[in-house]
Amino acid sequence: YSIDLNEKVANYLPAFKRSNKKKSSFKEVLSHSSGWIPYIAHQNLVRKKNSEFKRRTLKSIKSKRYPTQISDSLFLFKRYPNKIIRRIRKTKIGEVGNYKYSGLWFFLIPQLTKQLSGISFENFLRMHFYDQLKLDRLTFLPSKKYPKVQIVPTEYDPQFRKQLVQGWVHDEAAALMGGISGNAGLFSNAASIAPILELLLKNGTYNGRVYLKAETVKLFTSRVYPNGNNRRGLGFDKPSLDEDHDRYPSALVSKSSYGHTGFTGTLIWVDPEKDGFLIFLSNRVYPSRSQLGIYKMKIREKLLDNAFQN
Repeated sequence: YSIDLNEKVANYLPAFKRSNKKKSSFKEVLSHSSGWIPYIAHQNLVRKKNSEFKRRTLKSIKSKRYPTQISDSLFLFKRYPNKIIRRIRKTKIGEVGNYKYSGLWFFLIPQLTKQLSGISFENFLRMHFYDQLKLDRLTFLPSKKYPKVQIVPTEYDPQFRKQLVQGWVHDEAAALMGGISGNAGLFSNAASIAPILELLLKNGTYNGRVYLKAETVKLFTSRVYPNGNNRRGLGFDKPSLDEDHDRYPSALVSKSSYGHTGFTGTLIWVDPEKDGFLIFLSNRVYPSRSQLGIYKMKIREKLLDNAFQN
């Protein structure tokens, strides 16, 4: 499958051709310079004022119209993900070219994958990567595959799901996509993440097999706009442009390094110059997202400093 990153995403997603996003390119959305807004709080749009769920949103009983389980006791209306896509299409757009993190594009990746390959996003990843790499703990919807005792709880959700979230995606909007999205929903342990990072570290090759072209890895993990004020790669985060001791994510990682962080405190980071990578799986939102100790104590920065000090 071949895509010109300078091409407009609307050329592949026709519903966006008549939207204010019709000129957004793949390069812009992947580097967070498209002007798209950061997030839509869909979870705030599914309940009435009396706290009951609105029609065609969620039910506590599974049925043909509500077939998709998104928590221990909630089932999603079958066409609700389409509503999320429509909302994304209708959102306002800011100035193109400025760096502003937006997760909205990543909700559209499953649709794009299915359109290009004829295979669902989950099955495409499983067939071409996870099964081939023998990653037995990297999956969406782990509650359907593993005992709950093997899955750590994420957060007690007092507003949307009103229960402990365990084995279901933490991100509310991804939950309303059915738990399978490009922005969130993927569960794993460190052992199943490590081969992917080693594959990236070895320029797309793992155990002698080429999964990605070396030039593709370099393209996605390099700064998209090296002469601008946007540090991002394509999908990947990069070190901040500052050269002082407070440089994000650590003063000791090289300029060629790359990775990503997660809302629940997780971190992956790969440093080709130092021939290593770090996986940090945390759960800073348990039992509540009000906990900010991981930031105040600079846990991730200290781990990176320790990992890449030499």
